[in-house]
Amino acid sequence: MAQSNYQDSSSEDLGNGTPLFRFSDVEFTLIREADLDINCVFLLEAIARNIGFSPPNNRILDRWKQTLTRKQFLTREGTVSTKGAALLAQLGAAVPGISTYRPTADLFKVWWNSYPPTATFTHKGVTFTSTQVKRIKEKLCREHWNEILLEGEYTAEQIIQGTVNHIAMAMEESVKEKKNRVHFIFNSERYIRERCFAPYIESQESKESNSTIDI
Repeated sequence: MAQSNYQDSSSEDLGNGTPLFRFSDVEFTLIREADLDINCVFLLEAIARNIGFSPPNNRILDRWKQTLTRKQFLTREGTVSTKGAALLAQLGAAVPGISTYRPTADLFKVWWNSYPPTATFTHKGVTFTSTQVKRIKEKLCREHWNEILLEGEYTAEQIIQGTVNHIAMAMEESVKEKKNRVHFIFNSERYIRERCFAPYIESQESKESNSTIDI
């Protein structure tokens, strides 16, 4: 890594609007939720980009590596893990072979907030009660979310669409059958882990339209 020449930097240069760090509020939120500091993220990206450098204190570098390994952002062989690549992709780092995606933090929150917190709900004036908790393990749900997007299985929009359609369909069936169908939907962690949204990505109206045969 090239050494900066601080003598060449004037106050005018520093005030030209160019940020010294590329992290925004979203990125800082991601780093905090990953329970890392900027030093560890810097090292993670350096390893992903095959950038070699010699810090003044190797013990500090070893400590950063140990933290990344313990939290499974690095494999025990010292390479970037799937979890680490997902974090870098979210932060917008250009990791070779990894497709980046920027808005996942916000869209994950859209999905998370759309998932019913419990199986208690009111639909068309009918109230169904339940003590069952539905929205659980946000951090683990985010990891499943990242994995799905990283592997290119579904888009964030498809995950949200399928989930919303499924919940809406269950509420509608509950009123018709006078039985709480939301109660039988898995909790949020199992739901996204098992990709339960997949059959509901298309709206019911689209399915009915596609099944119609013109004569």
